[in-house]
This record gives sequence, structure tokens and C-alpha cells, in this order.
Amino acid sequence: MPDRRALLRNSLAIAAAATAQPGTARPDYAPSPRGRTHNVRDFGAKGDGVTDDTEAFNRATQADAEWSWDLLSSIIVPAGRYRLKGTVFLRKGQSLIGEGLSTYIDASGVQRSTFVMGRRRDKDRGVEDPGGLPVRLESLMGLGGAPSEGFVYATIPGFQISALFLTAVGLGIEVEGADGIISDVEIDQCLTGVLVRNSQNVVFSNLNMYLANYGLTFAGNCRDIAVTNTVFCYTKYASVLLGDGATNITAVTVSNCVFTNNVPYDTFEGYIYSRASHSDLTITGCIFRNTPAYAVNQGAGIDLALTLSGCIFDGERTNPAYNQSLAAKGIKTGNGRFLVTGCVFRRLSSEAVRVGPGLIALSVQSSTIEAVARDAILVDGDPAGPIAISNVCGVAQMTTGSGGEHRALLPWLGSRTRWQVTVNGRDPDAPTAAAHFLVAPRGAGVLVQQAWSLGAPASAIAARDPARQDGVPAGIRLRFSAREFGGAAPTIEAAASA
Repeated sequence: MPDRRALLRNSLAIAAAATAQPGTARPDYAPSPRGRTHNVRDFGAKGDGVTDDTEAFNRATQADAEWSWDLLSSIIVPAGRYRLKGTVFLRKGQSLIGEGLSTYIDASGVQRSTFVMGRRRDKDRGVEDPGGLPVRLESLMGLGGAPSEGFVYATIPGFQISALFLTAVGLGIEVEGADGIISDVEIDQCLTGVLVRNSQNVVFSNLNMYLANYGLTFAGNCRDIAVTNTVFCYTKYASVLLGDGATNITAVTVSNCVFTNNVPYDTFEGYIYSRASHSDLTITGCIFRNTPAYAVNQGAGIDLALTLSGCIFDGERTNPAYNQSLAAKGIKTGNGRFLVTGCVFRRLSSEAVRVGPGLIALSVQSSTIEAVARDAILVDGDPAGPIAISNVCGVAQMTTGSGGEHRALLPWLGSRTRWQVTVNGRDPDAPTAAAHFLVAPRGAGVLVQQAWSLGAPASAIAARDPARQDGVPAGIRLRFSAREFGGAAPTIEAAASA
């Protein structure tokens, strides 16, 4: 943020000037030329698992002091079990560093945040120090904490949180700041792993979220945030939630993450679940495994811009000993703009894509649908916005029927459906045959017009009335002559607009 960066530049310039002119007095707000290292045990911390060490930590961090350069320090927390019953305030320019998992923070009795990045102030969860120096917390294990306030609360510009193992926490990390890095964190069993609001320029990498009600929640006014190389396991409600009523979640990316769930929770809403409005989210290179319902689900809200690229949706359980989901589905859209490109949908129990009401636009490109039990693409009624489907392998479900014919079912995309279909025979013992057709609803039936053919007459393909489910069109049924296209089911290349 501008003020913080300006202060850092000015501080460096002052220090350089003082070094260049030995006779010049160093200003009292310039950094000390020598760093300090403290140990919490030197301030009375016991680490015996019984004594309340909260105030010893706060003496080490000088939680109540006016900010000055004298606060700059590294504070070591050696191995031990430190019982905290209150909040520890970590000041700007400080690093609180444990010795890994052997530094055990027992916060099971804490009613507010365990660690706050800021100065202590009565009735507040800390106030921001002046200046722009960052804060660092790393290398410790935490247990317990308040149900609705973060075990770690970062509400400042400039912070690093790394190498933590948090277990049985209510809310793991709460972010309401900017210019932060959160990495190499495991959160094991929690109500919410990470909550982000009113934040920008934050990177989350190498996280492991296990058995969370909600893994990562965006509560609004978040921009330029990257989530990468993270594993979400056994989420009860949602792994990544764009919160109910939230707005202005902008330029958020989720990349190279793995989502898996071998517990068939009835409460599950989606690995990616959006109830926000006027927001955009880009999901790249992620894998969604054994989902109990829709992997990506827009449940509420309007004007969502969602891009999915290079993702895999696989309904198969991850281990033969685990529970197999019987309701694995792909994507459900609502009101917004959706681009799906280069994705694979396989072994799902139902639709790869379901188009809900309020659609603004949907494009599905260069993707593969395989071994999907029902409905490659399912549309609820007539879509409000345009749909475009191109270069999608498996969008037409092929079967070989009796009586010397092959059959295909194309998704019904509403009354404005227009399919361009190219059929290619693939029987090596049959003459070469190919044909290109335009297929569209007409009245209660289907109109098929042949654009061109090679070795296949117009009579080699026919259309039937739309397939119906509960009285609603569910697809366009086509028949191909086995005599013209051979004994092996032909391949279909289909592109649609609606």
C-alpha cells in the first residue's frame, strides 16, 4: 500500500545518508543497525502446559508500547507446551518463531483471537501500528481457539504466516489486510479454515485443509488474491465459499488445487460454492474427486463471472476402501457468465454441466465428457442467455440399437437450440461415409437439414421428436443407418448454439 512503501523507501534513504556521513546524527525513527533476538522464557513464559503464558508473550512483544524502531525483533518460542488464555499481540517489524511442531500452543480456553498482528487496545482485537513494516509468525503447532475469531488475525498491510499446524480450531486464520503471504499451513478439523474479507494482494500456497465445515471463505471486498497448490479433504459444506450476500470478490484465482471427499455428507454444497454477487473467480488446473453433489455450484447471487480451465472432474473414489459417492456431478450455473475450457468430466453419476435460471452466457470448449451416466449437459427450461458448445468430445451419447441403426442423444438447450453435427463412419470394413447436418427444434419435432455428405445419402440420418423427461424436452434424438455408416458406431463432432 502506498503509505507503507513510502515509509520503507524513506527509511532506507535516511539510513543510507547516515552511513555516507559519519558525523550526522541518526534520527530517532531510523532503524537500529543491529537486530534483536528475544526468548519468551526470558520474559517469564514457562511452557509447562499449566501456567497461563499470555502476559509473558505480551511482555516479549511489548504489546502495549507506543511503536518505535526499538520494537524490531525476532522472538523465539522454544519447544514446550504454552498455555494461552488470552490474546498475544505481535507488533510490526517482529517475527515470532517457534521450533516447529515441538512448539505447542494450547489455546483451548481462548475466547478471542490467539495471535493478533497489532498493538493491544482495550475492547479491541488490536489496532494497527504506524509505519509499513511487515509481521511474521511461523513454525508452531496450535490447538483450540475461539469459534468465530481467527487463531491468527491479520488486519494489517504486510504479513507472513507460515509453517503452522492448527488442529481443532474454530476459525484458523482470519485475514483483513493486504500484501500478505500464507504458506505451508495445515489446518486439521475446524469450523472455518481461513476467512478473508476486505483484503487485497494476498497469496495462499501449500495449504492442507482437512475436515473443515468451510475450508476457505471469501466474505466480500476481496481482490487480487491467489490460492495455489492446496488440498481440501473431507469438507462438510464447502471447500471454497464465496459468502452469502458478499460482493466485489474480484480477480481471485484458484489454481493447481486438489479437492476430494470420501465422506458422503448430506450437507455438502460444493467444492466451489458461490452465493456472492458481482464477483469473478478463475479456477485453473484443479482436480475435483468423488464429489457428493455438484463440484462447482452457484447456489445464489447474481452476476458471477466464473472461468474454469484445464480442470478434471472425476466421480471415482480415491481409494477402494473409501465410500463411493453416488451423486457426483460437475458444474451448476446460475446467474452469470461461465466459460469452461479444456476440462475433463468422467465417471459422474449425472450431468457434467447443469444450466440453471438466470444465465447470462455459457461457453463450453475443447473439453471431454466420458462415462457420464446421464445428461452431458442439462438445461432447466429455456436459458435466458446464449449457450455455445464446441469441440467437446462425448457431448452426444451414442448407442447401438436393434434393427441395424445407431442412435445419438444431443443435449436439449432450449427452444433456440441449433446443432451442427458431423457424422463419420469408423467401420474399417465399410465404405467411407460422412455427413454434415443442421439440427434444430421445429414445433413439437426436430428438423434435420443435410449440408453435405460423402458416401451417405440424406436418408442415412433421421431425427425423432425430442426425448422427454417428465414432459420436458431432455435431448434431441438422432438415428444413423448402420448400413451406410458401418457396424461400428460412428463418431460425432457437434457444435451448438442456443
